[in-house]
Amino acid sequence: MCEFSDCFHKNKAFQDFRGGVVHSALLAEVRARFPYALMEGRCPKCGRPLQDWERRPAGRATRSMCREDYERLIAGRIDNNCFVCGEQLENYKILAQYQNPREVEHHIHEGECKTVWTVLHNVALGEPDMVRAFGRQMSPQPRGALEQGFGDGDFIDAEFTQMPALDWTQPAPKALPAPGQRIPQFVQRTPKGKRIRVFR
Repeated sequence: MCEFSDCFHKNKAFQDFRGGVVHSALLAEVRARFPYALMEGRCPKCGRPLQDWERRPAGRATRSMCREDYERLIAGRIDNNCFVCGEQLENYKILAQYQNPREVEHHIHEGECKTVWTVLHNVALGEPDMVRAFGRQMSPQPRGALEQGFGDGDFIDAEFTQMPALDWTQPAPKALPAPGQRIPQFVQRTPKGKRIRVFR
C-alpha cells in the first residue's frame, strides 16, 4: 500500500508547492470535492473528527478518511475518474483498480493530484510539519477555501483563524487502544493472598 505520510511523499509535496507545480484550477476543484480539506484530524470529505486509532491503525497504512467515505469513494468501486480532480485516469491506473481497488494510489493521477492528496492526507493525520505549513483550525463555519498562493502561507480563506503550532519536540500522549484490543490489567496480591486489580 502507498504510505502518503512517508518522508519521500511529504518532501516532494513541499517541493512541488514551493516550486509552483500545482495550478489554481486544480485547487478550485479540490475545494469543491473536499469541503473540509486541511483540517487537522478530520475527514477531508465529510469533516467528521477521526480518532487516533482510525488514522493510525496498528500494522496498517495511515488513513485520512472516515471509513464510510473510504468505502463509498475508494474501496467500493472501480472508477475511471481521478478521486482528487475528477478527470479521466490513465488506463494502467484503471486496470490496477481491478487488481487492488482498496489502494488509494490507483484512484489518483500521478503528479499534481498525488501531491495535493499527500498534503490533504498528512494534515488530516495531524503530521506536525504539514499542519504547520498547510493546516488551519476552522472557525464555527465549517467551510474553508483554498486559494492560489500555496507555499507562501496565505492560501487559506479568512474563515480560518491562525492557531499556535503544535509542540512537536514534546512526546505525543499515549493513545487509547483500538477497539477490540485488550487493555492490560495489573493484578496485585494483598497480604492475605487475595488478588485485586490495580489501575495505573
